[in-house]
Amino acid sequence: MYKELVLLFLLCFILNGILCKKKDKRLNKKEGEKCSYGRYNGTCVKYYRCLSVVESVKHDNLPPLCLFDGMDPVLCCPDCELTYDASMISECIDYLSTLPYDCKQHTTVNYFFEWNKKKKCTSYRMTALAPIGGNDASRNEFPHMALLGYGENLEVAEWKCAGSLISEKFVLTAAHCISSPQLGPVRYIGLGILKRSDPSSLWQRYGVRRIIPHPEYNSPKKYYDIALLETDRPVNFSEVVLPACLHTPDEKIYYPQVHATGWGYLGYKKPLADTLQKVDLQKFSTEECSLLYGPHRHLPIGFDNISQMCFGHHTKARDTCAGDSGGPLEVYVNLGCQYSVLGVTSSGIECGTAGTAGLYTRVTNYLQWIESIVWP
Repeated sequence: MYKELVLLFLLCFILNGILCKKKDKRLNKKEGEKCSYGRYNGTCVKYYRCLSVVESVKHDNLPPLCLFDGMDPVLCCPDCELTYDASMISECIDYLSTLPYDCKQHTTVNYFFEWNKKKKCTSYRMTALAPIGGNDASRNEFPHMALLGYGENLEVAEWKCAGSLISEKFVLTAAHCISSPQLGPVRYIGLGILKRSDPSSLWQRYGVRRIIPHPEYNSPKKYYDIALLETDRPVNFSEVVLPACLHTPDEKIYYPQVHATGWGYLGYKKPLADTLQKVDLQKFSTEECSLLYGPHRHLPIGFDNISQMCFGHHTKARDTCAGDSGGPLEVYVNLGCQYSVLGVTSSGIECGTAGTAGLYTRVTNYLQWIESIVWP
C-alpha cells in the first residue's frame, strides 16, 4: 500500500498531471503545518497517519501534496484525528471484508467518514451491525490463537509455546519461543483448535518457513522478547482462524477488558491445559512493576516501561504460566470479530500467586519493526 502511494505521487509530480486527473498542486508546507483544500481544513502529515488517505489510494482520489520528505509524500490530511499508523487499521478491516463467512456475532463490519461542519474535517466511525440474541461459541472465541510445535516431525512434535496470527503469513510470538533447548527450533504452527486433544481434522497445521527474532534480543535477557514466524504457505481464513489486530498508541483501552490466553500449565506443579484458557487481568502501575521486576541478571536495568508492561491481579491468583509464553495479552475491539494484541507473554514470577503480575513485551514499541516485515 505505501509503495503504491509513493509511486502514484511520483508519477503525478514528474508527469505533471498527464497520468493523473488533476495537476500536482504542491502546497509547500512542512509536516505538522495546517493546510486546506476545497472545503477541508487539514494537517500536513505522512500517509500512514491518515486513514482517509489510505482510502483515497484505493479509489484513486488523492489529496493535495504538501511536499516530499525524501521519497515520502507529506499529504494534506482532512481527518479530524490523526492515527499512529492508518495502514494497519486498514489491513485489519480488509481481512474482515474478504472473509467467506459472517463474523462470529453475525456482524457486518464497515467504516465511513463523517463531515464535521464546525471543524471542517472528517471523522471516521466503525460500525458493527448485529442481530440481538446471538451467542459466541467458545471454539471461535480466539481465532487468532496459534500453538507452536517443536520436533523432527509432526508425529513426535511437542507443542510448547503460543502465538498470535496477525496476517496471512505471519504469527507474532516471544523471541524465547523460537527454539527449545531439547527439541531445537520451532518447526510447526497449529491453528483453528480449541483443545490440544482436538482431532487432526480440526487442526490447520503449517510449517515454519522463516524465524525472525528481534535483532536486539539477547537470551536469556528479557528485553526485546518478540519474534515473527512466517508460515510455509498462506493461511486459510475461516470461522475458527482469523488474524488479530495490533494495538496502536492512539487506541484507547478499557483495561478491565484485558485478558491473556494460552494452553500453558494450569498452575504450579499442575498439568498443561488441554483446553485453551483465558484469564482477565488487571494493569499494574509502572511503580508496582518496577518493585516486582527489579534489576536482575536477566533484567539488568529492571522493568522497562517503554518496551514492557505487567498485568496480573492485586488480590487473586490470576496470571499466565509456563507454556503460555508467546501468547497474546489482548483486548476485544469494536471491529465485529477481532482482537487487538497489546502485549506478548514473556516472563513472570511463580504463577498462581495472588498479588503478582506477569511480564509482557509491549507491542506498540515494535510496530515499525513488525510492519517492515509483515507489510513492507
